[in-house]
Amino acid sequence: MTSRNGNFFDRKGSRRRRRSAFTLPEVLAALVLISIVLPPVLKGVSLALGACGDAKHKIEATGLAESKLAELTVDAVQLVSSGGGSGTFSDHPEYTWDAQTTTQDTDLSEITVRVTWTARGAQRTIELSTLVFTGTTGSTASSTASPAAGGA
Repeated sequence: MTSRNGNFFDRKGSRRRRRSAFTLPEVLAALVLISIVLPPVLKGVSLALGACGDAKHKIEATGLAESKLAELTVDAVQLVSSGGGSGTFSDHPEYTWDAQTTTQDTDLSEITVRVTWTARGAQRTIELSTLVFTGTTGSTASSTASPAAGGA
């Protein structure tokens, strides 16, 4: 029953307020919807964060491999004679490197640098290689002297 000014009254005439709230079925429907949608969304976020971390590690490892390959290429003759090397990066202790050389031709060798790290419980690697000339840089030409022609 309503009065002229639109207020609600109960049977005894006392004023009663109508509260705006969710009903139990609405709350249960919302909880069911959240329980269906939330796990795949969280899995997607987790996969995206993992992919971001993997990309960061690959970029870092590639940069380290490039710098180590450039360093080893400068002293390629000594590296080829020793057959390779390995070690860690002082500023990035979570990464290790391993270098190997293989002779491709008489004066041509391939230097391969492999950088390894552990991410999400698995060993990951990235490998870079280049060819270097390990022979002599100059060529020697043999010259023959022609006998001097003498006059008679």
